[in-house]
Order: sequence, then structure tokens, then C-alpha cells
Amino acid sequence: MGASHKLTQLLFTLLALVTLASVSWAQVPVVLPTLDKTASATALAGNNITYTVTLTNGNVALTTVTVSDPLPANTRFVSAVAPSGWSISAPAVGANGTVNFSKATVAISETATFTIVARVCSEVACDTQIPNQASLSVVNPPLNINSPTRVTTVQAQSDISISGSVSPSPALAGSDVTYTLNVTNSGPSNSVNTTATIALPPGFTAISASSSLGSCGGVGTGNINCNLGTVGAANQCATSFPTSATISIVAHAPAVTPPGVYGANATASSGNCLPDPNGASTTVNLPVDQTLPGPGNFYNASSEISTTKAGSILFFAFYISDATDPNSTNTRINITNTNPTRGVAVHLFFVDGASCSVADAFLCLTANQTNGFLMSDVDPGTSGYLVAIAVDGPAGLAGGNNTGCPISFNYLIGTASLKLVASPKRFAELEAESCAAEFGSPLPGCDPNSPTATLPFNGLSNGYNRLPRVLAASNIPARADGNDTILVITRIGGNLATGAATIGSLFGILYDDAENPFSFTINSSACQVRGSLSNIFPRTTPRFETVIPAGRSGWLKIWGASDIGIIGATLNRNDNKQTVANAFEGGHMLHKLTLTNTATVTIPVFPPSC
Repeated sequence: MGASHKLTQLLFTLLALVTLASVSWAQVPVVLPTLDKTASATALAGNNITYTVTLTNGNVALTTVTVSDPLPANTRFVSAVAPSGWSISAPAVGANGTVNFSKATVAISETATFTIVARVCSEVACDTQIPNQASLSVVNPPLNINSPTRVTTVQAQSDISISGSVSPSPALAGSDVTYTLNVTNSGPSNSVNTTATIALPPGFTAISASSSLGSCGGVGTGNINCNLGTVGAANQCATSFPTSATISIVAHAPAVTPPGVYGANATASSGNCLPDPNGASTTVNLPVDQTLPGPGNFYNASSEISTTKAGSILFFAFYISDATDPNSTNTRINITNTNPTRGVAVHLFFVDGASCSVADAFLCLTANQTNGFLMSDVDPGTSGYLVAIAVDGPAGLAGGNNTGCPISFNYLIGTASLKLVASPKRFAELEAESCAAEFGSPLPGCDPNSPTATLPFNGLSNGYNRLPRVLAASNIPARADGNDTILVITRIGGNLATGAATIGSLFGILYDDAENPFSFTINSSACQVRGSLSNIFPRTTPRFETVIPAGRSGWLKIWGASDIGIIGATLNRNDNKQTVANAFEGGHMLHKLTLTNTATVTIPVFPPSC
């Protein structure tokens, strides 16, 4: 009885334990698998998006498992990576479709991370939103679970470049040349609303302009603008825009273009929402030659004014006339056009050296023509300086549009023949300072509809030669030896429509022939300073005749206290020239020691009266 009772009690205890265990297992909840997804927040069209999908299993073993990711329509497959034990089924590289990851069994609590790289089509527009969602499919237990939807915002950026060439090169002035420019997109995105601008060398005019993409405008001017539209990138999917555009411009080089190298500046830009990371610009340089009948080569424009070359502007540093006695005091101005085939209109500006008031007239010269006139006939009783500027004349003359705008016409030379009443009279021949244009034609920035034009003397391709900053008289003979030397300093500047610029303050150094310096200043509210070198002009300590005594000589240099352009001359008289071996007289222009590139002159612009 006792043994049987104990056995029965043990059986009941085991049954109770089994029952309790069954109740405990039944109360444990089932944890289903989860599927998460991350994606690039932004991507450039043409670049890649990286998707990461993570499967985390719960407490139920899974069989026949597939994780699927359908790629968005505007992307293309690049690569996929899965953990060991998983198989991958994917589209061909560069194709669209669904990426599948498969495994026969996924254990309880197992995790798996999958990586998918897809390329965004380069034509996708900026701010396009690309959504993507992955899904989990399980046969046993039967499950279908979606990941969160992740959105990538597309941006667009292109690396545009522009290059060019010109032919023929070198070219002759007066001929046509062809510029060929290539605009290329290195991606990654298609470039929308692509534009190109081409600034031809000053004076050059476009005869035609075309492009393999879009269209170009600006024919008849020196500035071409091309709207190229969309220039494609390498990774386009559904479109096939060309990845480059070719622009062709036929341009005319003016016949009066000085010899030199002239640059056409071209830029290109994209209309994408992100700017070009590098920018796109280039300069296409064209050497231009000028031919003239006769031996030798054309005189280069050089960089400074000179009395020994031809130019587009002539500066006559000094003229004078006596209204009542023109036979004793007068100036003859001589201007010559050395061009053998083209005439020219010349705008003359007569500047009163004391009041700085200006009068003007036109002189029209045919090819190879010279012309001379007396100042007593055109500006009697006045002393000052003359500016002669080649301008756009009527048909048959250089320019031919009759605008009055300054032009490049480096063919003018001139002299001023002077005689001054004195006892005895003094005579001098002063060559005109010739200033060459360094541009084509007409002057860049001159608007025929504007009443004035500003001429920069900057030595650049949009202006003229630089003007002198510091002048020098190479030799000054002693006054005690019968010499009377007149020094003339002329300021070049101001608005010749209203009045020339005044000199202000000049600073100079007088040297004796033992290299000793003696400084001086000259202050003037006029635009020309003129005086005989003596004890009262200029004021030095000690005085001029002590610095340069009898039998000695010296020299001087002079410049403006401010950065101004000046020219000048000396005219010497010696009553002993016929009786003393060392007595001479005459005149010459002052030497130029340094130059300034800041001087400008403004002139009125209106059609010449030829």
C-alpha cells in the first residue's frame, strides 16, 4: 500500500509539471521579423544612390525567404551585396528591374543586411523625388512585410568646359576669320538651359553665328550669345542629348586693325540648380598682320606715344599765333595720312592753354594726302595745344558709318612749324606726338547715340598707347651764354566737350652737369605751362643761373604731383648762333621717362562734316 501510494503521487506530480509547462509555452508571444531601409537623402543626377536593407528575424524560424527591392524607374542597377548564405538575383548592370535576395532558412533572431547601389539617370530634373521601398516574402510561416518608404531628392550639377580655335591664324587685317568653339559637358548631370557668350576682339564684327545645338544671336555686333538648351552627360537613360555643342562664328577683322594678338573671350554656363564647380571660360588668341605696299613691315603700335611713328591720335604740344601780326608769330600745322588706299576723317580739338576752353573742327584726308593750315587762319591770337583724332567718317573714308566714334587708324603723322616774335625771332619744328590705337575699330564702348566717348590711354586692347608720366629735357644750356630756353608743359586730359583738364601742381628736379639736384614746384590753374628758364622760372635755391652758370649746362625732369599724362617741348633761342661755335637754337619734344595708364580724354561724338 505504501509503495503503491508513493508511485501514484509521483505520477500526479509529473502530470502537474507537464500541465504547467504547457500553459507557460502557450503564453509566450510570437515576434515577427522586421524589415528596415535607409537611402541617400540627396543624390546628383548621373551619380549613385546607396540603399541599405536590414532584415531582423524574431522568435520564429523562417523558411523560403525572399527580400525584394524594385528599383525606381529613373535609376539603373550598379551593384548588390548580401551576407553569406544568401543568393542574389539582379538586373544587368545599367538596366532597371528588381533586386532579390533569397535564402532557404532564416534562424530565430538572425539578422541580414543588404546593400544596393543604383545610378540616377543623368537627365532626371532637379528636385525630383525618388521613393523606394523593399519587401519581405516568407513561405512558412506565410508572411509579407514592407519596409518604410525612403525618398531621395535629386539635384543636378554639370561640369561645363569650353575650348576654341580660329582660322586662318595669323590673319590679315580686313579679312574674315572663323572661330570654332566646343562646349562639352563632363557631367554628372545633363546641363539644362546651357548658354555660351563670345566677346570678339574690339572692332571685330560677327558676320554669321551658328551652333550644332540651339541657336545664336548677335550677328552684326561683337558679342555673340548662344542658347544651347540641354547638353547631355554620359549616363543618360531615356534620352540621348549630345554631350557637346559646336559653335561656329565668322567674324570680320577691320582693315585698320593694327598688327598684334587679339583675344576673343568665351564663357559657358549651365542652368542647373547647382552651379558649375569649375566655371568655363577660354580666350582664343588671333595674331593679326597688316600689309602695306612697299618694303618693310608694319610699325607695331608699341605701348607709348612717340614722334617717330604713325598713330590714330596726334598731340601737337604747342601752337601760337598773333592775330595782328601773323607774319611774326604763327604756327603751321601739318597732318599727313600715310595710308595708301583709305581716306580718313580727323576730329581736331584746339585747346586754349590758359583758359582750357576748346574749339573743334573736322579735317578729311584722302589716301596719301597731306594738309597744312595756319593757326592764324583757324585760331588767331591763341596759344595752346591741338589734338587730332581719327574718327569714323562717311562712306568712302575709314570706318564708313559716319558715327564720329574714334577708330583705329594708325596712319597719321604730323609736325608743327613755329615762329615766335622776339629779338631776333626763334623758329622750331616740333613733331607731333603720335598715339597709336591698340584696338580694332571703332573704340570699344563708343555709342554713336551717346553725346560723348571716353578714350583710355591705358596701353590695353580697348584703348590707346599710354601717356608720359615723367618728362625730361636732355640738355639745358646756360642763359649767360646767350641762350633763352622756353619750357612748355601740356596736360592731356579732361572733357574736350566742356573744357580740358588743368595741370595743378608739377614737381621737378634741375640737375647741373656735376649731377647735383635742385628741386622746384610749379602750380598752375591752366592746362599748359610756358616760360623762359631763368632766375624766376622755375624757382630753385639757388637760382637757375647759379645752378647753370656760363660755360655749363644741365638737364631737368618734371612730373605731375598727381598721376596725370603730360607732354612738352623746349624751344631755345641764341642770338650768337652765327658768331659763336657753341651757340645753337631750335626746339625739340621732351623725352618720356615713365608712363601712366590712368589718363583719359572725353570727346564729343557726332558725324563728321566731310
